[in-house]
Amino acid sequence: MNENTPHTASSHNDEEKSQEDVSFVSTNNAQANDDLPSHAELDALQMAINAASGIDENGEESLEQGDVINDSEKIRVLEEEVARCQDQILRGHAEIQNIKMRTEREVSAARMFSIESFASDMLSIADNLGRALQAIDKTGTENLGANTKILLDGIELTQKELMRVFLRHNVNPIAGKGALFDPSIHQAVVQIPSKDVQKGHVADVMQDGWSLGNRTLRAAMVAVSSGKKASDEQAANVLNDNST
Repeated sequence: MNENTPHTASSHNDEEKSQEDVSFVSTNNAQANDDLPSHAELDALQMAINAASGIDENGEESLEQGDVINDSEKIRVLEEEVARCQDQILRGHAEIQNIKMRTEREVSAARMFSIESFASDMLSIADNLGRALQAIDKTGTENLGANTKILLDGIELTQKELMRVFLRHNVNPIAGKGALFDPSIHQAVVQIPSKDVQKGHVADVMQDGWSLGNRTLRAAMVAVSSGKKASDEQAANVLNDNST
């Protein structure tokens, strides 16, 4: 009997200890539960996380102000890039057109002026034909023989054909008597008084001038009018006074 008594007391002590441990654990669990956030706090924290991540209440991504600003900046950059590309395209097109027109002008000029040397050599032939015809007295052609008339007709036809060839290749005569003196196309040899031609105009042509396109092939040798003589002007004034 006495042997069993200590065992019973030991068992009773163990039960009391177990109850104290359970009570300690329950107390600790209650304290731990007090330290955990509530459901409302958890919901508020989740909403803050979603807002920071760009997700709305329904779990869908939403654009914040910063995202809108970034997209507007991207659009502005792309629009500037498009405008820059369009400007480059327009400039390139204009440059191509300029090159095309410049090339056409150069080809046209090369085609025209390629005969410049040949045309210059042909001018002496035109001069000789003109001198031959001027040397013949047209009033006495009736007294010429048949062969001479045929020769004269041949010279005239040759000169006319040569002028047609000149015009076909854009070789044109320079304005002569009565034209305003132009140092770019006229070579003044002498200055003479003239009743019929105004001062500063061509009074007479000593050698015909020619141009090839807009380029002077040979300047015309001319005499420039210095106006009327003083005696002629005085005579004209006397006549005017008498008429009044």
